[in-house]
Amino acid sequence: MIPQNLNNLEHFRSDKRVQFKEEVIGDTEVIIPHYMVADSDFWDIPYSRELRGHVYRKSDGMLMAAAFHKFFNIGEREETLSQNIDWDNIVDYTYDKVDGSLIIPVVEPDTLKVFFKTKKSFYSDVALTFTDWFWKQENAKFWEQDIIKLWSHGFTPLFEFYHPDWQIVLNYGSEPKMWWLNTRRWSNGDYYDGLTDDIFKRMDKAAIEVWPFPLKNMIPQSQKIITGVEGWILYDAKKFTFYKAKTSWYLQQHRVRTQMRERDVAELAALEQLDDVKSLVSEAGLDLKKIEDIEAKVSNMIQHLISSVNEAINIGRKIYGDPSAKEMALHFKDHRFFSLIMTKFRGKEPDYVGFFMRNNLELFSLKNVYNEKF
Repeated sequence: MIPQNLNNLEHFRSDKRVQFKEEVIGDTEVIIPHYMVADSDFWDIPYSRELRGHVYRKSDGMLMAAAFHKFFNIGEREETLSQNIDWDNIVDYTYDKVDGSLIIPVVEPDTLKVFFKTKKSFYSDVALTFTDWFWKQENAKFWEQDIIKLWSHGFTPLFEFYHPDWQIVLNYGSEPKMWWLNTRRWSNGDYYDGLTDDIFKRMDKAAIEVWPFPLKNMIPQSQKIITGVEGWILYDAKKFTFYKAKTSWYLQQHRVRTQMRERDVAELAALEQLDDVKSLVSEAGLDLKKIEDIEAKVSNMIQHLISSVNEAINIGRKIYGDPSAKEMALHFKDHRFFSLIMTKFRGKEPDYVGFFMRNNLELFSLKNVYNEKF
């Protein structure tokens, strides 16, 4: 179930792993609750799996757009081990797992203008690039009308965007490309609905490929033998959730790019890109706790940065009331988080992950996590 109002997420306000990011689209102030870096225990907290990009209006906490919920690789968690999945509930079609960036359209209620965001922001490089690309497309106005129509009925369409400048593993060509992944209903969090059939037909050139055969019966065989794709998304129609089934080929390709050194794992944890590594570790029968311990350590270090900066801002206000930038700079000039403090004080979001990369990543060794000889 999707949290219908921002008030439903108040129990995360004191959780250092979660941020309530404030941005402005048009004339509307919005809040985007999202997890920063999460350890395995985090996902057992109510609504934690919904902290992946929903948008709420700040003035009244109204839900404006719904993103995907968090779902996991087959074998990544106890609940997603193959023997614990009720395969009778898996629908007899699957979707290609696209190797790109999630795009979430949001309609401003008062103006019906459409804005686009990635998981965390309307102003990330990918979100801004997609926005520029989208409005240049021949069908942009038709797609805009469909997005507004879906929004008016309580749905958010979800897209994937590929750009050659942000290629991960798979190469989809030299030109940017968009896929329509799915549509989510705000009221109950369910995916897709008959209302979108006609819209799907109009957007078929941008739609993701569907495998109209029971691929579920071919897993894990397909994961082992098929190459050139990341994998597939399987839908549990009873639990209203998805599972990711990634190919061995893709995991191998990803491993080549993300060697299993402790420092590499720490970097991926900070960038929230550990899913593929966890799937690989699980498939290999290795101890996943070693990865999760590094992930937890990174999470604690980044949360310490955030807490220290917030504490410094509060101290400055207690001392000076309404401090000037000069007063803050003089007071904290020798503070080890000086740059982050001043960025926060000026009303901008500090780059905590970037600071961690520059100053703390070297604290993690270059030894192989599972073979100390390397």
